[in-house]
Amino acid sequence: MKKRRKEQNEFRQQTSIEIKQKDIETEKTILELERDVEFSRLEKQRSVDIKLAEEKAQTAKEEARKRYESEEAYIMAEEQIKNAKTAQQKMLTLLKLQQNKKQGF
Repeated sequence: MKKRRKEQNEFRQQTSIEIKQKDIETEKTILELERDVEFSRLEKQRSVDIKLAEEKAQTAKEEARKRYESEEAYIMAEEQIKNAKTAQQKMLTLLKLQQNKKQGF
C-alpha cells in the first residue's frame, strides 16, 4: 500500500512538473507572439513616419523652389524697372541736349 501511495505521489509530482513546464512553454510562446506583434506595429508606424517625413520634405522643397522663382522674378522685374528708368533718363537728357542745340545753348 505504501509503495502504491509513493508511486501515486511521484506520478502526481511528475505530472505537476510537466504541467508547469508546459505552462512555462505556453507563456514563452505568448510573450514571443506579443513581442512579434509589437515589433510589427512599430515597423508599420516607422514606415508611416518615414513616408510622412518624405512628403513634408518634398513639400518644403517645392515651397522653397517656388519662393526662389518668385524672388528671382521680383529681382528681374526690379532690374527691368531700373533699366527702363535709366533709358528714360538718357532719353530725356538727349532731348534736352537737342533742344539746347536748337536754341543755341
